[in-house]
Amino acid sequence: MKILIIPMSYVTGGSPISTRYRCKNLVRNSGDFTEYNGTQNIDDYDAIIFQKANNEITWKISEKYKNSKILILDLADPIYLSSFYHCCGKDKCCDYINDIILNMDCIVVNSWGMYKDCYLLYNKPVYFIEDYYDFSLYKNIPKYHTEDKKNLKIIYFGLAETFSRHLSCLKLITQYNCSLIFFSNKDLGYGKFIPYSEDIFTETLLSCDLSVSYFDTINNRKSNSKCCVSWIFGLPCITSDSDFVRFLDYNERIKESEYRFNYVRKYYDIQIACNLYKEVITNMYARKNLLKEKNKGELYM
Repeated sequence: MKILIIPMSYVTGGSPISTRYRCKNLVRNSGDFTEYNGTQNIDDYDAIIFQKANNEITWKISEKYKNSKILILDLADPIYLSSFYHCCGKDKCCDYINDIILNMDCIVVNSWGMYKDCYLLYNKPVYFIEDYYDFSLYKNIPKYHTEDKKNLKIIYFGLAETFSRHLSCLKLITQYNCSLIFFSNKDLGYGKFIPYSEDIFTETLLSCDLSVSYFDTINNRKSNSKCCVSWIFGLPCITSDSDFVRFLDYNERIKESEYRFNYVRKYYDIQIACNLYKEVITNMYARKNLLKEKNKGELYM
């Protein structure tokens, strides 16, 4: 099985984190996947995954191959559902999304909220595949936890635009004499702002004691990747106000760090994702053949 991934970075440039999780990690860990860079002969591949790759070029590719290959839209962000959500307006990311979806065999998402929305919005099979991780990239990362309950550093990393869900945490940070590191794309005046950069990602996380990422696993439309990345780095992740108080205790932080590190290693290894994507493609082949047989039978009735 030869699978071509057209990554978001092919459309937008730069190095989006989702391209790392949902393209480069797959390519690095399985010979079945190839990252598209514009030079490959697409005819040579059995399936194409459009990893948030929505523009005129990718739409034309989907038009050309919609009847001959398995086409999958990997839609790992709600801003791309322009028919339902408010479009971000950046880089015209949503201009072709609805036309591209018409050509897809299925949609893959990384959150249950997105799963439910796509299931209701589009007449396409929808699959849930979370973000998975290449643990070979995180070897020998030490994390030292201090026993001091005061002056703990709590980090928020991610888009400033999504910080509003964590506002209740600010009161607790002040109440317990902690400090907030706001590692983001924009300074909103909360805590110490550090402009987000991949170059200082590891050292910035390891300089902190806890991370914050409140989310609802059932209704949330963003993935739990911030929690998983925190756990990989040995940081307990505050997902509720009760977590905050619990993790002030040194022993609780140590216990949580060890438990979550083992948890994420067991359930979020990139090899699981490789198998899940291939399973989806196999299912789509079976579905396509079934529909062909059905249509052929109706033709002779």
